Amino acid sequence: MTHPLLHLFPSEGSAEALRAGLGPGLDGHRIMALPELYAVGPLRDAGRRSDFWRRWLAGFPDTAEPGVDTARPFAAWDALDSHLLEQPQQQIVVWHTGSGQDQTFLHMACHRLAGSLLPMHEVSVPPVQGLYNMGANPPRVLAPLVARATPLSASRRRQLAAAFPTVAAAEGLRECSQEGVLELRAISCHDHEILAHCPREWWPAARVCGNVMGHDDMRNPLSEAFLAGRLAKLIDEGHIEARHRHAGWHATRVRRAG
Repeated sequence: MTHPLLHLFPSEGSAEALRAGLGPGLDGHRIMALPELYAVGPLRDAGRRSDFWRRWLAGFPDTAEPGVDTARPFAAWDALDSHLLEQPQQQIVVWHTGSGQDQTFLHMACHRLAGSLLPMHEVSVPPVQGLYNMGANPPRVLAPLVARATPLSASRRRQLAAAFPTVAAAEGLRECSQEGVLELRAISCHDHEILAHCPREWWPAARVCGNVMGHDDMRNPLSEAFLAGRLAKLIDEGHIEARHRHAGWHATRVRRAG
């Protein structure tokens, strides 16, 4: 590939890791984070997305995904459009893992850039001891992967872009099967895990969710933002009791009801 390269990441943390990994070699590389909770909720209409975040964060407003502008969904994507208009001579590199979160991000990138003639490449980041989480890779591991970027063919770009409207319209949870197929699941499909890790005595809510994250499907790691939203729903439904909820996420204590 010839320079310059524009690297697109689905989170701030993974983008920052590549910046640190490239270090002095950052010349010719621009790195842009487009953070979102891509695995959950509608992703096509900004109004619907904003409403989704308002409802999702009603229980614990301080658990939004880092870097996500919940009041202006897709603002980062709009900034990308403006950047490409100002500097059109670039090649785009989309970074992802095989998780439902990242595969949805790849679909969205192909959809949003469907009208662009710029060359697109992808870097598929391998799992770390079975965990499909880009953030689990230190900068020294991510940086050499730049050389492994492979072209996204026109046919594959069209295929992913065409599938995105159906993928993005869903209110549920998007996860990848072990075979790598992006699937839609019920938004409540992990509630039984939250309940299983919630004891009868009072525990910090963050500790309960941390335990769930430590035992979840490593193909589709669950974020704290997702689990906090579902925990709030289980509290509202009476399955879990809560104390000090008004004081914020880290002050909240929970226990199984009954």
